[in-house]
Amino acid sequence: MQRGRLQPAHRARSELHLGGARPHRRRARGGVRPRLGSLGGPAGRHLPADQRSNTQAQHRHRLERQGEAGRTEQLSADEAVGGAIVNAASDSDPRRLFDVRGRGAVVTGAASGLGFAIARVLARNGARVLLVDNTPENLEEALGRLAGEGLEVRSRVADVRDRAALDAVMGEAASWGGGLDIVFANAGISSGLGRRFGNGVGDIDPERWQAVLDVNLTGLMHTVQAAAARMNDGAGRIIVTSSVAGLAVDPLVGYAYSSSKAAVTLFAQNVATELAPRGINVNVIAPGSFLTAIGATNPGNTGMIGELTRATATKRIADPAEIEGLALLLASPAAGHITGSVFVIDGGVLATRN
Repeated sequence: MQRGRLQPAHRARSELHLGGARPHRRRARGGVRPRLGSLGGPAGRHLPADQRSNTQAQHRHRLERQGEAGRTEQLSADEAVGGAIVNAASDSDPRRLFDVRGRGAVVTGAASGLGFAIARVLARNGARVLLVDNTPENLEEALGRLAGEGLEVRSRVADVRDRAALDAVMGEAASWGGGLDIVFANAGISSGLGRRFGNGVGDIDPERWQAVLDVNLTGLMHTVQAAAARMNDGAGRIIVTSSVAGLAVDPLVGYAYSSSKAAVTLFAQNVATELAPRGINVNVIAPGSFLTAIGATNPGNTGMIGELTRATATKRIADPAEIEGLALLLASPAAGHITGSVFVIDGGVLATRN
C-alpha cells in the first residue's frame, strides 16, 4: 500500500438491525451557531450567509435520509444546524440508542490495539470507518481483517504530527457518504517504564520526552483541529484516548507518557466547552492496562505484567475488545448529553489506590 493513498471502500454488512416505530423527539430551540474560533481554521464550516442556506438544506436532507432508515425524524434546518443539540434517541430502544449506521468515522492509531478494536465495533455496527495509522504494513493487515467481514472500511497512512495530512484525512472522510460524524483521537506512543523500574526524574531523556509530547499532545491537537473543521454539526462526537496514568501518580509509567496524558485530558475538556454550542460532544476514555503494543504486551515491558495485574481490583489485564462497549456508547445517540467527561476503564486500579 502506498503512503497517503486511499484504500478501496468495501460494502457494509451491519450486525445491527433496526425496526419498530420512530422515536419520539423533543423539539429543540433554534439558535445561531457561534464561530469556532482558533480550532476551525480556514478549512472550517463557517460559511457566509449567502452560502449557509445551501449547507442547511444539505444537512436537512441528510437528516431526512437518516429518518427513512428509522434513526431520526425530519428536523428543520434551524434545529439541525443551530445552537441546540437534538437527541434523536429519545426512547429507550437500545437499537436506536446505540445506532451508528451510516455515520462517518475516523479512528487514529487504528492498525492495532485499542484503535483497531474501536474501528471494528463502529464498522460492525454500520458506521463507515476510515482507519488511520503511520505503519503501512500493519494498517493494510487491519483493513484486510475488517474488509474480510464485509464491513464498510477504508484506510489512509498518516502521521498525527502532520496537520496537513490530517486535514486530508478528515476531508476524505467528510466527502465519503454523509459526512464526518465521529472521530476517535487514539494515536499515542509510550515513554517506557517508570521510576518503579529505576527510571527517575534524572533519567528522563529530553529527546524521548519531546517525541512523546509531539505525538500524544500535539498530534491530538492536530487531530481535533482537523476534525472540528470538517465535522457535521448537531450530533458530532470526538473521543480522545487518555490514560489513568494521566489522572493519578503511577510509578509504573514513564514521566513523559503520564504528563502527556494529563495534558490530553484537560485539553479535551477545554475543547468540549467550545464545541458544545455546535452540538459536538468531546469526551475522554482513560484506559488502564490492556494487552496492546503500547501496554502490557510491549516487549520493553518485561517484568511489568505482574505489577500491572496486581494493581487492578480484577487481578487481570484487559483485552482490547473490552473497550468496544464504551466506545460505541460515546459514539452513539445515547451520549447526546455527555460531554467534557472522563470515562475510566481500568479494572478498578484507581479505586484500589483510594
